[in-house]
Amino acid sequence: MRADLERKKEKKRSREQRRLRRRRLRWGIALGVLVLLSAGIGYYVATAWRPPGPGDPAPDFALPDQDGRTVRLADFRGKQEVALFFYMVAD
Repeated sequence: MRADLERKKEKKRSREQRRLRRRRLRWGIALGVLVLLSAGIGYYVATAWRPPGPGDPAPDFALPDQDGRTVRLADFRGKQEVALFFYMVAD
């Protein structure tokens, strides 16, 4: 009688230990995948994008003008550029 109870307790303990091991394994795999994915994304972002350096052409972009038409930087390639900067000082 006592041996049967001991066996049942041992079976229950071993089932709980297996369940705990499986849960830890699943969490470990999920964490490993997350770490690898974030490292891959970080590597891609670090190698794929770099800011333009001196002498590099400006990246193309588009913005709406005051009339609602879309103006692209590529529309002005080869034309004379003028840049105006205003520095207003309050006295």
